[in-house]
Amino acid sequence: MDNRRKAENLIRLIGFLSTRKLNIKEIAKLLEVETRQVKVYLDSLEDIAVSVDEDLNGRLFIFGADKLLQGELETTEKSLIRSTLLLHKPNHPLTAGIVNKLKEELLPLPTLDELTQVRISDNFDKISKAIDHKRRIVLHRYHSPTGKKEHSDRLVEPIAFLDHHRLLKAYEIASRTVKSFKIDRIGEVEITDTPCSKSRKETLKMDPFGFSCEKTEIVKIRLSPLAKDLMSEELPQARPYLTEIKAEWFFIGPICDPKGLGRFILGLPGHTWVIKGDGLQEHLKAAVTKYEF
Repeated sequence: MDNRRKAENLIRLIGFLSTRKLNIKEIAKLLEVETRQVKVYLDSLEDIAVSVDEDLNGRLFIFGADKLLQGELETTEKSLIRSTLLLHKPNHPLTAGIVNKLKEELLPLPTLDELTQVRISDNFDKISKAIDHKRRIVLHRYHSPTGKKEHSDRLVEPIAFLDHHRLLKAYEIASRTVKSFKIDRIGEVEITDTPCSKSRKETLKMDPFGFSCEKTEIVKIRLSPLAKDLMSEELPQARPYLTEIKAEWFFIGPICDPKGLGRFILGLPGHTWVIKGDGLQEHLKAAVTKYEF
């Protein structure tokens, strides 16, 4: 028998044993060869590391092929995917949802946290589609603790994801400004049929604190070790602007609106010192006068 015929029969044999269990006689009949030739084929499969098993009735099958065809993952494969995602993409909006789906044992009812992760994953998928197709979206029940309304609907033109996909950069129609929105604060995303008015990827600059503008102000803030650590952890976009000078830490970078950095400074009294930034200093002085104790 020539090599081409043997190769064709080996491919057919793998196909047969991947979808059903057959004994040697049945295989010989399907391949139209003698039973001794089937044994030669089986040896060839073993040589190329294709595992052929036999059940109690003498029927042959390729171990695990049914799961492979159905797209099922083994426990060790699930474990590898979970550990890789948690190590390299812990903050991605889809990570928690995938990890929950890869659990070895599923609870009869989902927990509140699991339902939240499903919502975030679904919203992330819709936003991605809207960005690709340049469509306006409505951020329903967006939670803004510092806004006029704690929960409100925002009509926006999505631009891009920021901060390891935890923030959405978008142009808000009502305020006519580019803002950043936290993905986990969005109740539900609705994709509209209205196209985005124009490409806004380069129209405005955005500072590390979520505000946008056409012209930024460079400020210099000295930070205590605690303030430096908190800024690095809570505001990842600010990390490139953290600088150590003579054993002291500074934030030297751009801001669009003093409110963003101002919130951080006011939340850590005694741990930050404004070295440069007239607009920021004026904002902080005005904000302090509004404090009541």
